[in-house]
This record gives sequence, structure tokens and C-alpha cells, in this order.
Amino acid sequence: MPTALAELAAFTKKALAHALGKPQAYDEIRKVLQAGLGQTTNPPLAGCSFTIGAEAANVINVVVQLVDGYGTDMAERSVVDYYLSSDTNGDTLAADPGTTAIGTDGTILVEYTDDLVGKAISEADGDIDFNVTHTGTSTFYLNIVLPNGKKKTSAAITFA
Repeated sequence: MPTALAELAAFTKKALAHALGKPQAYDEIRKVLQAGLGQTTNPPLAGCSFTIGAEAANVINVVVQLVDGYGTDMAERSVVDYYLSSDTNGDTLAADPGTTAIGTDGTILVEYTDDLVGKAISEADGDIDFNVTHTGTSTFYLNIVLPNGKKKTSAAITFA
């Protein structure tokens, strides 16, 4: 067996032995394999999850948690494009979203179209929270464009 394969096999055995019986086994295996292969960083930004709050005083808070290729919360600031759409596919820009601002986490770096399309940076733990303000009854969807060009769309942000 070539040296690199033998070393990989040894690290894999060590990782499995170390992680056996632990609920975080996958993460333990990944860490040992990364160390054995000289990889010291997690994979780049690969996805996100959304948490949509309840409407209060015409404001709905939408928390975006950015994750790496292992599904682990990002552990560094990351930049993404965002936009509000009026459909679940993200095909149609919202006509009148009201206002979009940062709640407590992250920063809007630039808005290409006021309150509709922009670029934001997360906090060091990979989260951004947007406050969407609207009077009236409408439904919007927050879309995050990932560096690989893929788009993630939130569940409905519904103002009643």
C-alpha cells in the first residue's frame, strides 16, 4: 500500500476508535482525518438555514445561519448576496417589501436596490439576522445566493 494510503488508513482507524460510541462521531472523524491530511480549515460556505420569527409591530425577524460543507455553523465572517422575492422559487423580485435592515447580527454592506437586493456579511459565528418591515398583508421569501451560485430560499415571511 502506498505511503499516503497507509497513513490515511491509520488515521481512519484512529478516528473510528476515538469516535466510537460518541454522538458527535462524524465530527470527531472529520477532525482526525483533516489533521492527518494536513487540512486545517473547514470547507467553504456551502449552505444556510432560516429561522423566521413572529410578526411584531409590522416587523418579522429572519435569522440566517450560514454553514460549511459539513453542515457545521461557519466559524468566520462570510459574505453573501440576498434578495426578497414574492414567490417560493425566488424567480420574481418582491414589488414593495417595505424595509429590510439588520437586526442584531451581521451587516448590510451594500444595497443594490433599496430594501430588496444587497450584499451582507455575517458575524464571526456565521449568522445574519434581517428585520423585514411591512404594513399590510403580503408574503415574501428571503433568498441567499451562495458563492457557488446556488440559491437558498426561506419559508414564507407572511405579514397578516
